[in-house]
Amino acid sequence: MVSGRVYRGEEEHPATVAFRVYEIGDNVEIETDGSGFYKTLLFQPGVFLVHVKLKGIGGPPYIEWLDEPIRESRTLDFHIPTLIGKVKVVDSNTGDGVSDAEVVIGNKFSSERRDGSGDGRSKSVAESTTTNAAGIAETQPLRPGLVTVRVRADGYLPPETIEVEVHHGEENREITITLNPIDSSRPVKIILPDGRPAAGAEVRAQQTLGNTFAMWEASADSKGLIEVPEKVDGAFLLIRHPEAGSLARRWRFVDASAEADLWSLPPAGETLVVQVTRSWGRDPAPWAELALFVEDLRISGVTLAWYSWARSAADSHGSWKGNGLPARPIRLLAWMRGQEDAAVQGLLDSLAVQIPYPWDRVVELQAIE
Repeated sequence: MVSGRVYRGEEEHPATVAFRVYEIGDNVEIETDGSGFYKTLLFQPGVFLVHVKLKGIGGPPYIEWLDEPIRESRTLDFHIPTLIGKVKVVDSNTGDGVSDAEVVIGNKFSSERRDGSGDGRSKSVAESTTTNAAGIAETQPLRPGLVTVRVRADGYLPPETIEVEVHHGEENREITITLNPIDSSRPVKIILPDGRPAAGAEVRAQQTLGNTFAMWEASADSKGLIEVPEKVDGAFLLIRHPEAGSLARRWRFVDASAEADLWSLPPAGETLVVQVTRSWGRDPAPWAELALFVEDLRISGVTLAWYSWARSAADSHGSWKGNGLPARPIRLLAWMRGQEDAAVQGLLDSLAVQIPYPWDRVVELQAIE
């Protein structure tokens, strides 16, 4: 049995509280009473993500990731920050607000709770919402720390990710983001390995193939056609489709009046199952980060997650499964916490392991630490 109160700042506040078991997704959702008090029975122990949606307050819910597993009855209060920011998205040509833009707000903060629980390490959460008719979106309640904002809207190039610091005691914060409309573009036709149009293929443009977000995203039409904007010239195009292997290639814009480029997606291999172990034995390497090398391209971070329809890292048991990978030899690299800087700088790339195709049923990989 878990019970407690929800506070907004120092005041009790009614809310909806949802407990979700991490990595499983089972929800227990309860309503507090008018004074913010709740009481619920959790049917299994575990590490929980908790979503708290305050009554009468706009924006996405507050999220708290509990570091310590709940294994027995306890009191658990939630102190929700009072700062709810606003993101205003405007058109660079007209200055008007852009409605229905997707806004993703991240918040990086210390995980230590008021009651002293939590390990005090840096944690981050992210929530998505959309702008209203005036181009405004409200954020979730923001903790002191780093706030990141990403925006995407049809017909516009996504801007760079915005980063701002928020501090204790702040009551208001408005962030304005200007979007540039897509002007000239060039058609690309995408086909599947058997020659059929790759209808619905997902396409995104990125400056790098690591922990970076899309400059532009779209989907191919029923004929496999897509218009790629001139403004992403020089970026990497990534393409994925459920019936083919994923593709990454540098994009070069030429005369917009020329015929459509033809890009053929490679055949997909079977699901690649990787078991990552510690460097000093055969124990699993939980949360090990990975990099995938396909021909001369190095793919990691959020790009790897998108490209492989999977995670960017192994799970708590050191296991990773990549889907939709091209059916060809690859190289893999895994590393543990403490090696991030060396990995990002490419200093560990020479240690990547060659994986011949067809792949083994389970590929064993030792993490660098």
